[in-house]
Amino acid sequence: MRFSLALPFFLGPLAASALTSINLHRPLSLVIGQPTTITWDHEATDPNFTLFLMGTTYAFDLRAVIAYDLDVSLGTITTTFPVDRVTPG
Repeated sequence: MRFSLALPFFLGPLAASALTSINLHRPLSLVIGQPTTITWDHEATDPNFTLFLMGTTYAFDLRAVIAYDLDVSLGTITTTFPVDRVTPG
């Protein structure tokens, strides 16, 4: 499982990496269907962001949006990760 964050679309990839310093921390315990706390470090100038869950099957394998427009100054969010459906194949 990989954690990712989406920065505002109007910031290009180079500008976004130069302007932000959000560092996500791996959850201490992650149980699907149970509350999980995610924390991050940030600078005062970092923008709000969207946290989403990506799969590893292909480049844009978006599985779930965890939270939109997170207030970066919070430094933490508690959420429940969804259960993926098992599909044949």
